[in-house]
Amino acid sequence: MTGPVGYFAFQPPPLPLWKVLEPTQDPVCSIISVGTTQESGTNASAPPSNSSDALQLASTGRTRGELDGNDDLDNVRRTHQKECESAARKQSEIEWVRAGGVLRDAHGGRDKTRTEGIRAEIRLQEDGRRKLQRWERYEARCRALAEAASPLTFFDFPWPLLEPLTEKRVEMLTTSAVGSFLFESLNVKGCSSTRRDRIRTSLLRWHPDKVSSLLNRVVPEDIEIVREGIHRVFRSLKTLQDAQRTVHD
Repeated sequence: MTGPVGYFAFQPPPLPLWKVLEPTQDPVCSIISVGTTQESGTNASAPPSNSSDALQLASTGRTRGELDGNDDLDNVRRTHQKECESAARKQSEIEWVRAGGVLRDAHGGRDKTRTEGIRAEIRLQEDGRRKLQRWERYEARCRALAEAASPLTFFDFPWPLLEPLTEKRVEMLTTSAVGSFLFESLNVKGCSSTRRDRIRTSLLRWHPDKVSSLLNRVVPEDIEIVREGIHRVFRSLKTLQDAQRTVHD
């Protein structure tokens, strides 16, 4: 008989799924076959335990051992998802209380304890936001001062104090006052700076040699009081630095 060879009496049964996923069709499947052989030490033609395993292997391009090893990773992901959901619920409660709402307990009654706890947390967040904004304004004013081209006055200088000076009173620039301003935002959530960082950066910023070029642009009537203010700030910073070193010695 000549011509193409067909089926004999009956059509062969359909190929099992593990045969359909043989490495001859897809490079991803070759990883499956080889990986399974190397890991288990069995024949590469041995089928996976069930078709769902084969589908998962084919879709991920990983060996069975890798999939089994991902159980811990799946647990981590589930834990992370639960934490995200919990954080989202907490944030929705905060927004509800911030808008004037009251939380309810499991029986539908007013939960005064949880509501007051959320209100305290809101006050803490707002206080931290104010502290960070005050520091950011200070940093912005320092940059603006360095870039200014016009004549400068005493009030153009961003004196490191919690409240801006409204009078030319350099005696307000005490070690305690300067330290209170520098360190107030360090305990705010999300702030990565340390006391040492703040002191070191400020010493570089307020060093008399560093700011000497600014004095050349100060209006004549303010030169002396600005110079005294700079020296007071610098001496305060040195005192804070010495105190910080003593704590860590």
